Amino acid sequence: MDRSKLRLILVQCESGDQKGNLVACARYSIESEIKTLKKIDIKNLFVILIVQIPRVTGRYFTGFQCGTWHSVHIDELRAKDGMPHFIDMYKKPISAVLESYLHETETSGAQFDVISLIWSCIQKALASVKDVNEESKRNIERVKLMFSLEERYGKLCTSKEGEPGRNQKSVMSGLAVHIIALLKEKEEYFDQHRWLSTETAKSIDIDRAGTYR
Repeated sequence: MDRSKLRLILVQCESGDQKGNLVACARYSIESEIKTLKKIDIKNLFVILIVQIPRVTGRYFTGFQCGTWHSVHIDELRAKDGMPHFIDMYKKPISAVLESYLHETETSGAQFDVISLIWSCIQKALASVKDVNEESKRNIERVKLMFSLEERYGKLCTSKEGEPGRNQKSVMSGLAVHIIALLKEKEEYFDQHRWLSTETAKSIDIDRAGTYR
């Protein structure tokens, strides 16, 4: 097909969830006009309907995946609260992402706090540790130890100038540095730049969100 002879028409519509009838009407009008144009030998004409859908729970748009039409759903990717934007993680190793934000947190305070992320994972990590002796109370002691560390060292220190996050040196920041070092070693054995696309394309995440998000 000669691309120089292609004809493309773009039709945009906002609030498609509220204007379903208008979109359907436009669709039938377009089909009628295309049939008329084909009679006068106008070919290679394509029409694209761009319908904006708000991110509101319970709202939906069925589209029209049939006949001569093809529906494609494109999500606006947004990071969760307290997490880096996906652009900042794209084609970067996990260790590089954590290391850059750890440095920002220690010097000026970053939106993504690596220390807080580690704390949010500790309980689940401790629960996965299995003791040989099932009657042992070491699992309870581990939890108490970690929470005592949180009370003593987990919070941001304050420098002489009174700037939060400056010159922070704590058990948790040392743990973060150690985790980053372990990740660097692990990343030597697999494609370290494709982890983000691999994680987002997992079937469990697609099934939960309903779309690629």
